[in-house]
Amino acid sequence: MDTAILRKLKDQVKKIITKENDNYIGVYINDDEIFCTQLSKDNTGSFKISYAERINIAGNSSEDRQYAIDELKNSFLKAGISNEKIIMCIDEEDVYYYHKEFPPIESKRLVSAIHWDIASNVPFQENYLESFYLENCDKNSYLLGAVDKGNLEEMQGLFADNNIDIISFVCNTDKNVVAGNGCVMVDNVSCQLPDYLSDYFIDNGQLLSLYASFAGFSSHGLEFSLEKKEGYSWDYLRLSACVIIISFVMIAVSAGFSLWQYYDVKADFAKVKQEYILMSDIYSSKQNMDEVNEKLKHKTNILQELSKSSWPVYALMVHLGCNTGEGTWLTDISAESDRDILLKGEAISYNNLVKYYQMLVADKEFFTGGAVLEKSDLSADGNIDFSIKLRL
Repeated sequence: MDTAILRKLKDQVKKIITKENDNYIGVYINDDEIFCTQLSKDNTGSFKISYAERINIAGNSSEDRQYAIDELKNSFLKAGISNEKIIMCIDEEDVYYYHKEFPPIESKRLVSAIHWDIASNVPFQENYLESFYLENCDKNSYLLGAVDKGNLEEMQGLFADNNIDIISFVCNTDKNVVAGNGCVMVDNVSCQLPDYLSDYFIDNGQLLSLYASFAGFSSHGLEFSLEKKEGYSWDYLRLSACVIIISFVMIAVSAGFSLWQYYDVKADFAKVKQEYILMSDIYSSKQNMDEVNEKLKHKTNILQELSKSSWPVYALMVHLGCNTGEGTWLTDISAESDRDILLKGEAISYNNLVKYYQMLVADKEFFTGGAVLEKSDLSADGNIDFSIKLRL
């Protein structure tokens, strides 16, 4: 898949579950006071100063500053604003900066050229932060600067002791913040000023804190960050809705897949069952055929045995078939010798057996050697199993 499509998809998802930050708190601190301003941006894109505060610092000790910062935090709580997006404006004297034009080169080489240009001019030690800002696109003119990283870490640590995190530092090198009639202009952008805050922005410190707040929305100069500044925050309502929707979709897909598997297995089971029924019928038919074959084989064997002798087989079979007794039937015929034949059968009673035996004894024309009753036993089904030997 094209990486451009993936990036576009990621941006769309990010746009859904996040929202652009609609306010930043700008802070400026000097030896005497801490100035604080919150600039808000409404849905129309207009800027409005929604909060301003100034806290006096009683002395020059670190404890005095800590006390003032604690007072500032209490002011945040009273105003009901979050202190998660703090940007601090530092003095111009603490920043080494200069202007320079560069030849038109590709961005990677330009960034490297700017880095080495700052490194060759900065008066600080190695522990510094650098920044640059494009001032004139036509001339490829840049504002370059650097600041001692130790000073920023010290300042950030001072506020961090009161659980206030500073996300970045800015410097108003162009002095482009001007207080007007009912508004404050920042680089030709008008910020509405409520009447009750008009007295605050007479002091330059309050204007610098406003510049820091404005820098959160749009960079207009040098900016130094000890940590990455995000221009957005999580939209927890949308994020929760997305999680619920995704969970619902996953559950629906899982349930649909399980249902599909259920019907697929059910269909396979019905198919196997049908095949089993067909196979059962085939197996039953095979068993019946085997039984028939066994009977035919048995009868064939009898005929083959009889055929080996010198008997008139056909005449014997016809004679036995014509001379049957009521309530008796034959189950087996076998040859005992060239002249002897053994009949096996069943009778429903001894009377029927006696009548059949007497009929065979009286048949002197065919069975000249007479008949001998060798066995007559009562079977489990109540019939009489018998065997009679005849001599031709």
